[in-house]
Amino acid sequence: MAQSLISSLTPFKGGNENFDFFIKQFIEIARLEKWGEAKKILVLKLNLKDEALKFLVSNPKFEEIDNFDSLVKKLEEKFCKKPNFEEAQRQFNNLKQKVSQSISDLAEQVSSTTDKFSNPNNSEEENIINLTEKLKLSKFIEALRPDIRVEVKKLGPKNFKSAVAIAKNIDNALSDDGAEINVTDSGINQILSQEYE
Repeated sequence: MAQSLISSLTPFKGGNENFDFFIKQFIEIARLEKWGEAKKILVLKLNLKDEALKFLVSNPKFEEIDNFDSLVKKLEEKFCKKPNFEEAQRQFNNLKQKVSQSISDLAEQVSSTTDKFSNPNNSEEENIINLTEKLKLSKFIEALRPDIRVEVKKLGPKNFKSAVAIAKNIDNALSDDGAEINVTDSGINQILSQEYE
């Protein structure tokens, strides 16, 4: 029998750790491995340590929970501190690509931080969604490393998704030969057309 992907997941300890990140990874593993409800609950409990485990065992009613989503909700209530507006704004304003951070990781970070900042209630109102998407685009470009940012700005992407695709291609080109990049509009259009085929 193949080894489960769960062995690659760091157990959740509570405290200052990111529960959202942990549970997204957990749910993805459960989906890929097609776990049933009971297995998800058991494996989740087995992957709680320290403060999170103490919280679980301190309340005997949690033993009776037979719904995975209910258990996750209880853990979220305890360990997911919804950032207040000022904290969300601070995180948004301080977004910058770290030295070894991939374009994909930066895009995910920009996307989630922007959502928390500009659409914390997950509104489906068209104006809020459009504003959030425009903020993602401008913040993503602003957060890129300077060498990539300059090239992305030259090409003027119209939306977040195309900016990410362009940045990935530029990053790949820069890392392939370590040389300066000279990308033409037609070259990028060709790359993008291949990307979306």
